[in-house]
Amino acid sequence: MDIWNEDLEEDYRRLNYLLDSRQVFTREQIKEELGINILPNQLPTFKLFLLNFLTNTREAISFSYGNNPHPPVRYNPHQTTYSTLQGVIKKLVEAKLIKFVKGKASKFKKDRKESTAEPTAKFHKWIRENVYIDQVFTNIDTHIKLRDKNKIHHYEDTKYTDHVNQVMRRYHKKLYEWGVALDGVKIEDIHIFVNFQAVKGQVDKKGNYLIRHGARFASVWNSIPSEERLKRLSFLNVKGELMNIDYTACGTNALYMWETGKFLDEDPYNQIPYYLWKDTHGVEGTKREEVRKFIKRVATIGLNRDIKGLNESVKGIHDAERCLHYYILDNKPVAHWFGKGGVIGRRAMFLESNMVLGVLDKLTKANIPCLNVYDNFIFPKKYKKQVEEIMFQERNLEWLRRLLAKDEQGQLVQP
Repeated sequence: MDIWNEDLEEDYRRLNYLLDSRQVFTREQIKEELGINILPNQLPTFKLFLLNFLTNTREAISFSYGNNPHPPVRYNPHQTTYSTLQGVIKKLVEAKLIKFVKGKASKFKKDRKESTAEPTAKFHKWIRENVYIDQVFTNIDTHIKLRDKNKIHHYEDTKYTDHVNQVMRRYHKKLYEWGVALDGVKIEDIHIFVNFQAVKGQVDKKGNYLIRHGARFASVWNSIPSEERLKRLSFLNVKGELMNIDYTACGTNALYMWETGKFLDEDPYNQIPYYLWKDTHGVEGTKREEVRKFIKRVATIGLNRDIKGLNESVKGIHDAERCLHYYILDNKPVAHWFGKGGVIGRRAMFLESNMVLGVLDKLTKANIPCLNVYDNFIFPKKYKKQVEEIMFQERNLEWLRRLLAKDEQGQLVQP
């Protein structure tokens, strides 16, 4: 079950378990004003639904109504269970305060449907009059999310996860001081998660999932079209026009940084000989930019899949394999990362994301206002020289190597 507040194809949003407020709702108040008897153990779950109904901009909220497991403890501050959820929904239905549509279970994913709840006009009016939206916040003490496709997993704290949390807490404190704004309005309640992938069979000596795969992180500004970001984003408490710098071929360069301590001098996606890129599409005069995109695609797939997987992903283009072989030969220091498949691509992503995380931490400590969109950094133009020095500094991943050497889950296993 996906517990995060992500859009669905239907016109509703999933229940966000992390919403909280310091407001207190008493059982006596609820019974007197709404006519329902909420039990003591149901009160936190009732509050959870109030906060979701208040902040929801869609018509209804979806959730699992069956006897299914709920998020691990640290991701479930209200300690909601299937019992308290069913009890609260039942009482809201009986009091005619919500429109409830029960979902459908099925062994086939395409046939499954989550249940939905939508407050009636009367209940919605009561919520707006009694719940203060400016006091709603995300209540969780971690910035780490360990997940596979359908489930959030518990994780044990290690020296590495402690470091990630410390970095993100420092950064969030600065975000508040800098006053990050979208269209001139301060963005409130920012909570960025670093998303690690729980990979089957990849566990430590204690049987815990290895936190060595993935590590992408994003926030609301990631969804803003790239051509609009510099116009719509601002730092209310810092003057100056914004600019952005990104890493060229970040994936390959992160591998070079890990293996050699240095970045490449040139764009590796452009280092393909004329005869090869000409034949790749079979059209002389193909725009170099288009060919670069193709080489980038081949290299990216080559990091995540073996040669057979590459051919399946780039069907009909017989020179894709030749391009990957040339790319491997042209990048010998990192050649062993390509064409292997399995979990190698996700470990490479771990390095790439940590390189970005390390830069973000240095910019935070230097009090340079910054936002990142994956490998792209946005900051006031007056800090350009400092940002470039930090971004392109040599041995930019040595901090990670030292940290993992002390970490309970050990050093990164390389191909």
